[in-house]
Amino acid sequence: MTPGPRILYDASLANNPAGTGSFVRGLLAGLDHHQPAVEVIASSFESGSGALDSRHKNPVLRLRNSVRHLAYYLQTLPQRAEQLDCDLIFCPSSLVPIRNRRPFVMTVFDLTPLRFGSTQEWLSKQYLAAMLRSGIHRARIICTISQAIGDEILARFPGIEASRMRVTYPGPNPELLAADATPVPVPNRPFVLMVGTVEPRKNHLTVLRALADHVKRQPQSELMLVVSGSAGWRYGPIIDAIAQGPLPRLPGSGVEASIGARDHGRGGHPPSPDGRPRLGGGRRCLYGRPRAGDQPRVGPAAREPVHLGGVRGVRGGCRPGRTRSADVSPRSVDQRLRVVAFRYEPAIGGAEHLARRLIREIGERRVVDIVTVVTENRSDWLHLLVEGVRNSDERYQVDGREVRALASWPVELRRRLRPWVPFYHLPYSPAPTIMGRLLAPQLTSVAAGAGIMHNFFMGREAFSFGLMEAAASAGVPFVFTPLRHERPLGWSSGAFRRIYRAADALIALTRAEADWLIAHGARRERVSVIGAGPLSDGRVPPDAARRVVGDDQIVLFLGQLHEYKVFNVVLQAAALLRDRRQVRFVFAGPDVRGHARRFENAGPNVMYLSAVDDALRDSLLQACTVLCVPSSRESFGLVVVEAWNCGKPVIGGPARATRELIEDGVDGWSVPQNATILARRLAEILDNPELARQMGISGQRKVEQQFSWAAIADAHLALYSRLAESGRP
Repeated sequence: MTPGPRILYDASLANNPAGTGSFVRGLLAGLDHHQPAVEVIASSFESGSGALDSRHKNPVLRLRNSVRHLAYYLQTLPQRAEQLDCDLIFCPSSLVPIRNRRPFVMTVFDLTPLRFGSTQEWLSKQYLAAMLRSGIHRARIICTISQAIGDEILARFPGIEASRMRVTYPGPNPELLAADATPVPVPNRPFVLMVGTVEPRKNHLTVLRALADHVKRQPQSELMLVVSGSAGWRYGPIIDAIAQGPLPRLPGSGVEASIGARDHGRGGHPPSPDGRPRLGGGRRCLYGRPRAGDQPRVGPAAREPVHLGGVRGVRGGCRPGRTRSADVSPRSVDQRLRVVAFRYEPAIGGAEHLARRLIREIGERRVVDIVTVVTENRSDWLHLLVEGVRNSDERYQVDGREVRALASWPVELRRRLRPWVPFYHLPYSPAPTIMGRLLAPQLTSVAAGAGIMHNFFMGREAFSFGLMEAAASAGVPFVFTPLRHERPLGWSSGAFRRIYRAADALIALTRAEADWLIAHGARRERVSVIGAGPLSDGRVPPDAARRVVGDDQIVLFLGQLHEYKVFNVVLQAAALLRDRRQVRFVFAGPDVRGHARRFENAGPNVMYLSAVDDALRDSLLQACTVLCVPSSRESFGLVVVEAWNCGKPVIGGPARATRELIEDGVDGWSVPQNATILARRLAEILDNPELARQMGISGQRKVEQQFSWAAIADAHLALYSRLAESGRP
């Protein structure tokens, strides 16, 4: 018989305690059944225990092991292929030869180093991500264990030919079926079983919180959770939560652990006397450890093929990675929407008002809670990002919804963040990304228990990037509303581009914003254009405003006193129109960086009201003759829609979003930042009440047709449902 191809099989991960090790051992044994049609030669790198956890490994040993690891894939593995005249190198993982003359095949289980980077310590993540990218670009054939992984590879690496992809579905694991089923001391009660590596992306904390929620709803329930698995990357918080039994501040009980944890990296977990791996048995993990010096074998004595089990998502069912007991209310986990904004009510601003109104409109159709950091009108964003606001979490309610205001970060984390502050705003600075990654582990508590996380951007992108990393680690879909303002120095931060590429969904408020996001890396299929509706109550009478301002015609500036709002040009226009004694320029909005000092020398036709409550704000919109907010940059210009909702004409500025909203001469005007031109347009409206009325009616009609809050809420809910069902929009 003509000899078959000779394959050098990299069995270096055979001792890995996770599913990867089972796959490597099982596939190696399975290939033996094809001999002599295929000649398989095993090669491995002896790396010690194979434990995933790095927390308990000696740093010197880790460094030495890393050098040996690089040498193996850079030199040893390719040389062995040459010396043995192999036709092919088969790598049953994403660890591949760094340089080679022989073709190789690789297997990709998932894209963890790229999607769930915060679940791994930094050095390992960088190494694994580089190996994964290198392998995908150079492998002759790329095997994946699901079509979804194959599709994601093709989406992330557009240059990869589909003809190089192969899907090899896994099946049940015969190694477990042959194991010595040593009983685990679990009480005689119904239980949910989680088997697998204990690490953040497996969602153990989410299941624990779901169980606690179930027990809270059904106090007599005996349902419990049994967790069995070896220690994975950054498993510490999970082990700590399991060791404590019920999660802190959450009712519920009944958590049993059969976990190979800290002992796994210390030479523990011997096999049973007959050499078969134990299942359970106190704190023994599922895998027996080969003796030191053992080589992976190929031949009749090897075990039957071992496959990694998996759960395929189905329409209407649980998403992969989410375990749901039949007794857990679906509203408690997958239906929970967690809205996160760096600043929130009682602080006043467009982003805060937008998030609040959306939550209010969603009503009881989803369980919603809110997480924030800043609750007052401060804009020293970078200082707040690093130092925080309060010593401990605070909880309060807005519109009947719970808001959690986060405590300052731990002292050590703040110490690690501070050195990056001077570099934050440099063009193309890596500081925002690095700071976001430092924050991500601290933000895992924000992701825990959420079904969807929706971040309205406010503050600094490092916070949003850290949230996205934390959500990815927890397996929670991440929705990002950028609220993009054009910036004088551009949007060169790599953190933004990473968010645009990796977020599960992006919500643009305008078509122009959507086009910009796509041009800067967002995937077109993940971008939705959902506008914003008015936050004002169009039925509020003008009486409250009249008591404050009087009966004069009102030119209303409504917004925070940011430079980009160009309130100073409105002040200059007021000076040009100071002879109009029956016209009052009213500025309402929080002070920013002491800009309110500029009103000290303003003329008698100017009134500054600072921040006002919702009732007076709505009354001012009803009482004004025209709204004038000529911003140079806006993400949407919500106040324009609010003025139209009250039947008022508007004058906006050169911001692209504003120009997209306003139809010049029909419902208002967009003007350049020139006081003379602005004053001329204002005079045209003030002198022509019929023109002002017709423009207001046109704007009101536009709101009814295009900016209905019912339609906006429905669009968001549809997006959330698609994400909960499939993980992508």
